[in-house]
Amino acid sequence: MTLTTEKWDQFSTLVHSDWSVHGKKRWSAIANLTKNGWRIEAIELFAEISDLLSGPLDRSILAGFDFPIGLPGFWYETAGIPDFVSFIDKVRSGELPQFFMVSDAASEISFSRPFYPNSAGKKDEKKKQHLLSQLNLSMSSQLLRQCEKAHGNRNDASPLFWTIGAKQVGKAALSGWKEVIFPLYEKGALIWPFQTLQLTKKSKKLVLLETYPAQYYDFFEPGLMKGRSKRRQNDRVIAGSKILSWLNTRKVLVLPSLETRIKDGFGLSEDGEDPFDALVGLCGMLDVVLGNRSSSPRLSPLHLGQEGWIFGQV
Repeated sequence: MTLTTEKWDQFSTLVHSDWSVHGKKRWSAIANLTKNGWRIEAIELFAEISDLLSGPLDRSILAGFDFPIGLPGFWYETAGIPDFVSFIDKVRSGELPQFFMVSDAASEISFSRPFYPNSAGKKDEKKKQHLLSQLNLSMSSQLLRQCEKAHGNRNDASPLFWTIGAKQVGKAALSGWKEVIFPLYEKGALIWPFQTLQLTKKSKKLVLLETYPAQYYDFFEPGLMKGRSKRRQNDRVIAGSKILSWLNTRKVLVLPSLETRIKDGFGLSEDGEDPFDALVGLCGMLDVVLGNRSSSPRLSPLHLGQEGWIFGQV
């Protein structure tokens, strides 16, 4: 496997947002580059994340979000759209008016309205087979982007276009695109890896990318979360100690008040999983920016332009 050799030393701020369709669960972790190196300075609730990133751009910011950014390869050819940036432009121009309307009946599914279903209905009433049939696909694996397929200890992800169940990501992607990706793109943000050639420029930029915190757990210790749950405080305490040790070996500083919260596992509530994953995602990004890990394998033009990739997955 050939890995990319992109450098990320132009960035002075990293932001990672643990995304949810619910504003009360949108936590972001922020690190800034200081004269003494990188320092994690905030883990906060930002219901309107676009507000966090839409101010005057006086520094280069790399911002990660844990929702899919990109579409499965099969979709483009049939839709007659060459790449993800062109897709964004068509949505913004009104050429795909139904794209963000989740189909509730199988008969409503089409390439211009591919997300399904809006509600679960009766048991076994809504099936992934409906997506395959309506989109003229023969195998469920065709619904997946390459980066969503089984990888290491991870099973296949839930298909982007499937929108019910505990593991579904479709509705989070739709809200993230509408509320963050599209508005910030319109204001001049770049989206990795679709506009990767422009990342070499030293001008101040806001670059948006896709993360997957669960992909980063093993960065800190192999099998770190095996048999553990991020919804349990005690397990977050154990993982947090490993993360702090990991940060120390990389000479990344943490504000004392944040270190205390990490050691405490972000409190007793199950909702502590949200700031926990915001931190995990930020650390995954830091490892790439510090040069300890490649951002991705050498991506083909298909991935560069259409499907995208999970930052740091190799």
